[in-house]
Amino acid sequence: MRYAPRLPVDLAPPLLIVAAALLVVAAASAGGSVMLAAFTALVAAGYAVFRPWLVFSVLLLAVVLLEDDKSGFLSFTSGFYDGTIVPTDLLFATLIAAVTVDLARTGVRPQTPGPFAAPLVALLLVSLGGAVTGHYDGATLHAVLSQLRPLLYLIVLPFLYVNIGPARDATRKLLLAAMALAGIKAVEGLIGFVLGQGHPLNDGVLTYISPAPNWLLLFLLLTLLAASLEGARTPAWSKLGAPLAFAALLFAFRRSFYIAGAFGFGLILVVARGAKGRRAAVAAGAIAVVFALGGLLGGGPVRAVTDRALSLNPAEVSSTTEDRYRVGERRNVVWQVRHHPVMGLGLGVPWSAHYPLSFEYSGGRQYTHVVALWYWLKLGIAGLAVYLWLMATALWASYRVWRKHPDALVRSAGLALLAMFIGLLFMETTQSFTGVEPRFTIIEAATFGWLAVAMRARRTIGA
Repeated sequence: MRYAPRLPVDLAPPLLIVAAALLVVAAASAGGSVMLAAFTALVAAGYAVFRPWLVFSVLLLAVVLLEDDKSGFLSFTSGFYDGTIVPTDLLFATLIAAVTVDLARTGVRPQTPGPFAAPLVALLLVSLGGAVTGHYDGATLHAVLSQLRPLLYLIVLPFLYVNIGPARDATRKLLLAAMALAGIKAVEGLIGFVLGQGHPLNDGVLTYISPAPNWLLLFLLLTLLAASLEGARTPAWSKLGAPLAFAALLFAFRRSFYIAGAFGFGLILVVARGAKGRRAAVAAGAIAVVFALGGLLGGGPVRAVTDRALSLNPAEVSSTTEDRYRVGERRNVVWQVRHHPVMGLGLGVPWSAHYPLSFEYSGGRQYTHVVALWYWLKLGIAGLAVYLWLMATALWASYRVWRKHPDALVRSAGLALLAMFIGLLFMETTQSFTGVEPRFTIIEAATFGWLAVAMRARRTIGA
């Protein structure tokens, strides 16, 4: 049964703009009660009038456009993420209700996110087990729910996405929207950097400390590179946004994203052929030149980038207080895992310091910088297995979209995501994102849903 949209297409953009504006106003409010009241009004309107597609769009727009960094550029938007129950929770609950009501009203058979369904259901089971374990090990309800929340985003959102009617026919449109948002984030990050109002770093600033915008910037760059190899046509504005996205990602000074970016460019070069491969090699060589120039300059941003890249040298691992902390953290977490190898500690239970740490910070013992250890520690050995299963599924789905989808631009995005998810496996040996960092998790979960829908298309013979 084909989904029949009820909202006129020409009304969607202004409604989205109004909704996003209301979210910004709500987030800018100094009083939490005012923010909650404004957002509740928006949620009520979304549930009563708007379709699930619009609620989903507002959720993604809010997560992408509103930064959670209290020290960065446009820091007032961080109010959107404050509170025990945050606006993203309300939007998420509204989306669940809207999709459920819409399926019941239309009689459309519910869909599952294809190959993601099994690992996500398994993740739900181990997450509930982790919540029970954490509760009986003495964790507070608030601590348990705080760590369960991103996991629920990751589990439920792909199921919601594949059951939003227009999403089934909007694979290319959502891809272009993601690329456009990446360009917007590039401009925003560079404005903050140039004005000196980005996140503080030593004597200067950086563009973004959060992984969510950096992930989008990397996605834009790798998709455009893959598109050049696939012969896919890309909008002119995306080409203009590419150097801005590269600069914004460069001046984020995130070592993990440097690694993922270098790996992504390298992987895409491996599949390059002929003249297209030579063009890609030139692009990759230009990036290498940027870092080489850093060694010739006496200071400034380029030198800072070079120093950050050189700090990836294993010999430099313990050269800073932060790196020494990570070594101490890993020793303590491994000790805990050895003593709780099957069930772990459970959600909301902090790990104990049996080895010295170079410093302490608030909430540090609820977090680990190695995501595999986080899943093992919080959800037990089954949690670790499910995480690996989920990531393997993401890799396989990305590969299938790259090889099978009839749209060349969508194929390019599939190749970019294949490189990015492999890079993410490396990144998450130094920081935990999947199911841990809420904004990143929402974007990642939406990507799983997008891949599940894109996989259903088949490339025609001779295409």
